[in-house]
Amino acid sequence: MSTIGFVKKLNTKSGTGRNGKPYTLYSMKLADKDGTELPGWFQCGFEKPTCKEGDYVKLEATPNGNNFDVTKGSVQVSKNPPAAPAGTGSSSGGAAAKVKESDLFGTIGGYNTEDDVRRMTYSNARSAAIEVVKLLLDADAIGLPASKNKASASSRYDIITAAVDKLTVQYFFDAASGRKLESVADDEPVAQEEDIPDSQEFEDDIPFDAPEDDDGFE
Repeated sequence: MSTIGFVKKLNTKSGTGRNGKPYTLYSMKLADKDGTELPGWFQCGFEKPTCKEGDYVKLEATPNGNNFDVTKGSVQVSKNPPAAPAGTGSSSGGAAAKVKESDLFGTIGGYNTEDDVRRMTYSNARSAAIEVVKLLLDADAIGLPASKNKASASSRYDIITAAVDKLTVQYFFDAASGRKLESVADDEPVAQEEDIPDSQEFEDDIPFDAPEDDDGFE
């Protein structure tokens, strides 16, 4: 998927791999033309982005849970960018967005509302649930009627949709409350370059559609 936006924040995370060599991981937060922060982090892996905070960029990325993996070498910096909104590393633009507090989602930044975050969280949870149910079906981990007649087809439909619905709700509240972060032990594995996925399966419900104009991109 193509995504266009202002680089609101560049983030780095450094460490030492199992082989003793140091590494640095790069990621970006993007915002659109009116300053609305795009959901998720755009993860560049070990490749340092060819841009800085405040730049207007175009890139290719694939969904990876709540975030996106940036395709290597795909980041382009606009030669004729629009005026940058406030809070994107540039001095031009309008008023900064207000921070909001949600009982369920905590602090909400940018121009997102609680309904926006709820829809995005639900969409991501639904997509994740569907992928997990596919894996469970492939592994014969969900019991289905063996018969292929019309009556069993209805039963199979009910079983599969019920599994997707249950996991969607579970993953929604896992993401909203962070409860799994408290109940599941973390072995703190060290990131390795081979651990960074090259691509992820394209999902239908992508929360951002890039504008059709070029905005200075070749």
